[in-house]
Amino acid sequence: MALLSADAYFTIGHDHFHAGKPCEDYAIASAHEGAAYAVVSDGCSSGRNTDVGARVVALATAAALREHWISTLRLDGNRAVANDIHTRARSIVAGSATLLSLAEEDLLATCLYAYVTHSGGFVHLLGDGVIALQYRDGHIKAWRYEWEGNMPFYPAYTDASFERFTKAHGGDLDGARMRGSHFAVHDKNAQTEPESSFELTLREGIRGIILAIPSEIFATLKTIAVFSDGVTQIEGTDWKDAVREFLAYKSTTGAFVKRRAMRAIKDMEKRGKGPLDDFACAAITLANNEEQER
Repeated sequence: MALLSADAYFTIGHDHFHAGKPCEDYAIASAHEGAAYAVVSDGCSSGRNTDVGARVVALATAAALREHWISTLRLDGNRAVANDIHTRARSIVAGSATLLSLAEEDLLATCLYAYVTHSGGFVHLLGDGVIALQYRDGHIKAWRYEWEGNMPFYPAYTDASFERFTKAHGGDLDGARMRGSHFAVHDKNAQTEPESSFELTLREGIRGIILAIPSEIFATLKTIAVFSDGVTQIEGTDWKDAVREFLAYKSTTGAFVKRRAMRAIKDMEKRGKGPLDDFACAAITLANNEEQER
């Protein structure tokens, strides 16, 4: 099993800061005894206290992930595990909402997480955001997901709000209501293939996107990173370049995501205002045997 490290970072965006609004993104990550997770959540700006909601959703998901790895550490079917984690997280969110007197409007937040154990891993996206894989030879693969009309699916939807959500998206579960794009950088010299795009149905978006991380690629994989859609809203910086900058770690010890993100944002602010929207990222790194011996 590779040695796992994890870290996370989030910050308020330029527009929210100057409007006197709170940061509605949140990120949390942890690695312990052969398992690791990295979670980001993005609160809906048209909701109510979704800065609180994003934290509740992310912390509930983290708690559900810890419960899973304590109880089994096995991934017997990524979709089944993701559904189990989602069910556990919803129960924790419901209990937290009761204790804190939170309404659904406070809990409208996306959830995107990576989860790795000795038997493999996966990334699960409910809402929108960016997923990136960085390999040891320097190449990067990344996927961006966004919803038509900027109306993402939120895990906290009740039956009534779920019905309103589907109607707002035309009511056709098999209609294309979600867009995705993919790019790859093939080496450290930044030879990039053209960005490709694809569509997903309303049904697929509601179900959630699963990206499998089989254990067979652990030897070649260096980093699994997840980002809120704030990574796509940085003035003067294309989202593909932003992903590459945020993954340019000089080391992967301690607060490695925080160090790199803060440095990258400082450089981005020389080219513009930096992140316009709130920004969150979290990552898991896998060290091979040679790196563990150093």
